Amino acid sequence: MIVAFQTYLFRSNILRKLFHILSFATLITGTALGGGILGLPILAGTAGFMPSMICLIFMWCFMTVTGWLIIYAFSDSNASDYATLYKEKLGSVIKNIHAVVFLITMYGLLVAYLSGISGTILNLFPEVKEIPFSTQIIIIVFFIFATTLVVFSFNFMRKCNTFLNVFMFIVFAFLIIITFKYIKPDNL
Repeated sequence: MIVAFQTYLFRSNILRKLFHILSFATLITGTALGGGILGLPILAGTAGFMPSMICLIFMWCFMTVTGWLIIYAFSDSNASDYATLYKEKLGSVIKNIHAVVFLITMYGLLVAYLSGISGTILNLFPEVKEIPFSTQIIIIVFFIFATTLVVFSFNFMRKCNTFLNVFMFIVFAFLIIITFKYIKPDNL
């Protein structure tokens, strides 16, 4: 009976469809985790506990409402991306404004991630700091590696993204465990 059920799942492509949905969901989750969930608290935390909590709750509400609006807009449309949606709903001028804002946002993320990876590698391997132009070399090598993966093997990246997200959650849990002893509730 179990074998028959497994055969049914594979023949009907249910598992393949579920993995396809899961891989795209983790792609979105990984994007949100990187900048939104990990980056915002670090920057907001410098303002203090209560101001940062108010800010983060406001941002969560804003992002949730924005997500609902995007779902509503796409459910009413034949568009498959934001540019097409904006052109369909708001016209070519808004579509072009969106393109410029999108490029500026992606450039900012690119700079943040490249500087973050170079700082991380230099902290993990202090002996690399002695190499002349080590920061620039790390940034160029990582940029070429990541760009090659994204451009030439998007399906590979999409399939591996689930593993990367699970790994990120494990590392995050480990980080919480090893830094727990440094938390001082009276500082809140």
